[in-house]
Amino acid sequence: MQLFYAHELKGELHTLEEQESKHIIRVLRMKCGDTIKLTDGAGKMCTGELVNEDPRRCEVKIIEEGPKSVYFIVPHVVASGAELSDDDLESVAGGAKVKGDANCDEAVLSTVVEINASLF
Repeated sequence: MQLFYAHELKGELHTLEEQESKHIIRVLRMKCGDTIKLTDGAGKMCTGELVNEDPRRCEVKIIEEGPKSVYFIVPHVVASGAELSDDDLESVAGGAKVKGDANCDEAVLSTVVEINASLF
């Protein structure tokens, strides 16, 4: 999905500037109903649906606002040759909802890292 800059993402309907509109309509040949990602460059990210195909001022309806932060559980192997247990792998890959130290045993330490969602 494409990511576009939109100054001041407020309200349900947003009109994009001409440069972004031209790229969306003429270069990417997007049509009404197609979805794009929008960011204001200050951390806010939204998913929008194209509702007007004007290459000078296309309009996007905001259908979903993104999270402010995304959390990852990053495992750190302490002992040389130590491996993650099945439970530890599941908490990392399975999307366990943990904030703080996820696991502190003798072989494995896990840390929760907060990353600004606008980086994606």
